[in-house]
Amino acid sequence: MPLRNSGLVNGNIVDAQATAGNASAKRRKRALLRQAGEKGMIASSATQVVMMNMRPVAAANPNTADQLQKNLQLKEALRLDLTELRDVIADDQWPVEIIVTDENGQDVTVTLHSRRDADALANALEQRLQATSDTGQMENVQVQGAVSRHQAALQMVSNQMKTMHDTAKAIIANLKA
Repeated sequence: MPLRNSGLVNGNIVDAQATAGNASAKRRKRALLRQAGEKGMIASSATQVVMMNMRPVAAANPNTADQLQKNLQLKEALRLDLTELRDVIADDQWPVEIIVTDENGQDVTVTLHSRRDADALANALEQRLQATSDTGQMENVQVQGAVSRHQAALQMVSNQMKTMHDTAKAIIANLKA
């Protein structure tokens, strides 16, 4: 049955008019068009699922990239502070002033009067470095999980769109037959 002016819009066949006028062909055409419409509704729903899945991730972590960058900078600063502090301990000359990074990433001058003060500061810096590393790892896991969920949702939509396309092609082929 040849078609005239047929096309595909949003997964639905539109303006597909058969030139043959028999009633059974028209019923078959209506059933096929109804199926195509149902497939289009599924794809629309799948797209909504993807968008709903990503909204909470974006709302919960709006500055994730900034937080990760700050953590990396803080870890680097703490490593440098520990290296400098170990050099001061090796020199064993007291009192000495050293510049270290505080919890907010700001430089602070500390006066060390003995090796005991230096060891205590070294322990505190190592604990902060470990805590910062743990926090950074948790944030990385959160980002990886969000990316993984996003990829899975996009794959689902892609698969659904391919199914819709294949169904539409089959419907067109059936209408042409």
